Amino acid sequence: MTGSLSFLAAVGFMAIHLFSKYLSLDHLPLRRFLSFAGGVGVAYVFMHLLPAVSRGQQHVAEQIGIDSGFSRYFVYHIALLGFALFYAMEHFAIKTWSEGDDPDSPRVQSRLFWFHIAFFVTYNMMIGYLVASDPYQSGLRMLLYFIALGLHFFTNDWNLRRHHKEDYDRYGRYLLAGGILAGWLIGVLSEYPEVVLVIVEAFISGAIVLNAIKEELPSGKNSNLTGFLSGLVVTAFLFIFL
Repeated sequence: MTGSLSFLAAVGFMAIHLFSKYLSLDHLPLRRFLSFAGGVGVAYVFMHLLPAVSRGQQHVAEQIGIDSGFSRYFVYHIALLGFALFYAMEHFAIKTWSEGDDPDSPRVQSRLFWFHIAFFVTYNMMIGYLVASDPYQSGLRMLLYFIALGLHFFTNDWNLRRHHKEDYDRYGRYLLAGGILAGWLIGVLSEYPEVVLVIVEAFISGAIVLNAIKEELPSGKNSNLTGFLSGLVVTAFLFIFL
C-alpha cells in the first residue's frame, strides 16, 4: 500500500513539472494563489517538518551515543545547511544577474538556467528519495505531503519558467521530472540506514523553510492575507488528524 502511494505521489510530482508549461498563473488570482501556497508551505513547515527534524535529532543522538554540543544539534545543523545553501544559490543568481555581463546576454542567461536546474534536480532527487523511503506513510499524510510539495513545485516552476521560458520548456521540466524519478528509484531499490533519511529530510526542511518565506509568502502589496490565512488554517487543521 505504501509503495503504491509513494509511486502515485512521485508520478504526480513528475506530472506537475512535465505539464507546467501548460499551467499559467495568469488566469488565476495570482496574489491570492501565491499567498494561499505560502500559507500551506508555512503550516507544513511548522506542523510536519520541524517535528520531523526534532524526531530525527533524537534518533541520531541515540545512534551516535555521544553527549556533545555537536551531537545534540547535528540534525539542526543539516537543516541550517539546507537553508544556507538555498540562500547562497539565490544570492549567487541575483549577483550574476545584476553585475558584470549584460544580464540579458545569452551566456549569462544560460549560466543562470543551468545553475538553477542543477540545484533543483538535486533537490528533487532528495524529495523523490523521501517519498519512496518514508516509513510513516498513510493515505492522508501522503495526500497532505503531495499538496504541500505540489504547490511548492508549482510556484518554483512558475518562477523558473518566468525567467528561463525557452530553456525551461525544452530541457528544464524534463530534468526536474527526471530528478524526482531518479530519487524515487534510489529510495525503492536501495537500503540505507535511517540516519540517511533523517539527514535528507533535515536538509530539505531547511530549503523549504527559506522557500516558504521567500517565494511562497509574498510581501507587502503583493500579499493577500485572506489567501495566506486560508492555506495556513486549512493545512494546520488537517495535520491535527495525522
